[in-house]
Amino acid sequence: MEKLKLSNNTLLKALKTFNEAVQSFEDIEKIGGWNDKNRLEFSNYEKIRDQLRDSTIQRFEFCVDLFWKYIKKYLEFSLKKPSEMNTPRHVVLSACKAELISELDASKIINMIKDRNQTSHIYKEELAEDLIVKIPGYYKLMYKYVAILKP
Repeated sequence: MEKLKLSNNTLLKALKTFNEAVQSFEDIEKIGGWNDKNRLEFSNYEKIRDQLRDSTIQRFEFCVDLFWKYIKKYLEFSLKKPSEMNTPRHVVLSACKAELISELDASKIINMIKDRNQTSHIYKEELAEDLIVKIPGYYKLMYKYVAILKP
């Protein structure tokens, strides 16, 4: 139980900094919505925006890893036996089978894991731009299950 609590606390702290990054990115996007005159006055906009986007994606990657490992620990604790599940996908499907995660959310989580894997193996500007739009929803999904699956 103690390991599960520690894992939960670690994940909650990571999600907090992840949410801060999401909020900062959304704030900088609002600046980008200004008219051309104001945007020119903020000459570093593109550079700062790209740095915040990339930072947010890195925090996303870290949180996804902590998230699926937390679900694995939660499953092991609730089933009262060590698990041989080694992949995030298998963990999520097992949690769905145990009715800890809905089928719809399991599908979303698997897509989130696929997105995470794409970012960590190949860096493409288009992937980063597609992912940054999905990230606020992914944050909410992870936070939802951390709140539900309390130790």
